[in-house]
Amino acid sequence: MHKRPRIAVYLSAHGYGHCTRTAALCLELASRLDPEFHLRASTPRFLWPQQLAGSTVTWDERPCDVGVVQSDDLTVDLGATRGAIDRWREAVPDRLEEEVQWLRSEAVDLLLGDVPPMAFVAAANAGVPSVAVANFSWDWIYEGMGFETAAREAADAYAVAGLLIELTPAAPMPAFPRRLTVGMIGRRSSRDGREVRRCLGVTDGEQLILPAFRSRAGDFLSLPAPRPGIRYVQPSAVGSSDTRGARSDLVTLGPDVDFVDAVAAADVIVAKPGYGIIGDSMRAGVRLLYTERSGFPEDPVLRAWLEAQPGTAPISPERLAAGDWRDELECLLASPRPQPVGDAPLQAAGEAIEGALTGAAR
Repeated sequence: MHKRPRIAVYLSAHGYGHCTRTAALCLELASRLDPEFHLRASTPRFLWPQQLAGSTVTWDERPCDVGVVQSDDLTVDLGATRGAIDRWREAVPDRLEEEVQWLRSEAVDLLLGDVPPMAFVAAANAGVPSVAVANFSWDWIYEGMGFETAAREAADAYAVAGLLIELTPAAPMPAFPRRLTVGMIGRRSSRDGREVRRCLGVTDGEQLILPAFRSRAGDFLSLPAPRPGIRYVQPSAVGSSDTRGARSDLVTLGPDVDFVDAVAAADVIVAKPGYGIIGDSMRAGVRLLYTERSGFPEDPVLRAWLEAQPGTAPISPERLAAGDWRDELECLLASPRPQPVGDAPLQAAGEAIEGALTGAAR
């Protein structure tokens, strides 16, 4: 093995959570190993922590899989997903051979994947040890959507992975032969939430609400009527009646406040139940108001887990779109903040990956 271990990081091209939680894990690895990271991901670069800039040596921005295609933040487009999968399956043989040659030419010491199936076949063919990080796998997702061939091929790919680091909450992932269950992981801001609130102009007596949606989708998010003492981070997905000029209770994230900093500063986050935002919320100990998504097989798993957690509450998509969620918001604000998730899950995952590297060097 090289003086600095070379870790190839392959990320699924679906949502932000695969990147954000793997970034948290890579920060843990950076504190242990002084590694080089070589990314293979179409994920937006702004999600990757600035703290990892010095150790991130290369970044190939091509996708490593297709995930699922969404029509908006809350809805899967099954027809478009089927077409994307069919096109990807045609391209995989050539891309797989390219990845095998790249892994060999770069003398990669370990492949870390969250969780594009092709990556683990490439690692096995190149003789590189691999570790998967996941709370669900694409074979399970595709089977639930009726894409049997894609599901079977993904399961076959996962069967050659060296180790699965299983996150909580998890869907069934029987395709992986070896696993270590570590718990919930997420990002943690390096800034004090009170200092971030001051940057946003939020006083100590005010409550800060953070809507966390990726796309512009005024059809599924409207804010409740203004109320003294409650401020909202300017969302990117508000209806026309919720523009900044029409409301005095909105604050805007400037370039000096990252999203993960805003999470730490918030009193309540309003979001879809994706793993990335759940992990960030739980790591920060912030209350979460979550809605439903249509066509996502992992949603029932995530929502069932959230129902048992303190500081969380569901809201229907219809009421979220109508701005009729003041009662749920006030109930959450009156409840204690949940205890933040600690470092133990990330430490356990980091130790396992370090062990995989050490074993490979023998």
